[in-house]
Amino acid sequence: ETPSKKAKVDGPKVIRREDYAPLPFAVDHISLVVRLDVAPGGVCQIVSTQTLRPLKGSIDDSGASAQPKDLVLNAEALDIQSVKLDGAELAPGLLRYDAEAETLTVLAAALEGKEAWMLECIMTCTPAQNLQFQGLYCSSGIYCTQCEAEGFRRIAPSLDRPGARAPP
Repeated sequence: ETPSKKAKVDGPKVIRREDYAPLPFAVDHISLVVRLDVAPGGVCQIVSTQTLRPLKGSIDDSGASAQPKDLVLNAEALDIQSVKLDGAELAPGLLRYDAEAETLTVLAAALEGKEAWMLECIMTCTPAQNLQFQGLYCSSGIYCTQCEAEGFRRIAPSLDRPGARAPP
């Protein structure tokens, strides 16, 4: 079954600077296709395609890739319909969604032997029901996005934290 999560009402999670560790992956490219349904209460579809690769810190001294690491993406209040790796639907045993931790994890076994990969996620959302005004929301009939500082995770699974971005 494809992982899914509805909006969470709890307060914001506290993240301290010392909780950050260097990211083991880089995002080389990201693209979004957003299909808006502007009818009242309309459900929108978002297709996120990201090209990712391990960072040099995840390669050992000989230049060979170190043991692959799980790819842990931030994913908050998303209704995830599909997750594909290099064009193929990920098997349920290679994907884990943790609603409490607000993460979508592609297990290391799916990334083994790859120097880079393309991750495609398809989500649906109802912007008029997004009352946190982060991610994609609708206010007074105007569709808006708010992604600063960690709101992109409400649009698509991502390495969503300051400093994690694709090159221009």
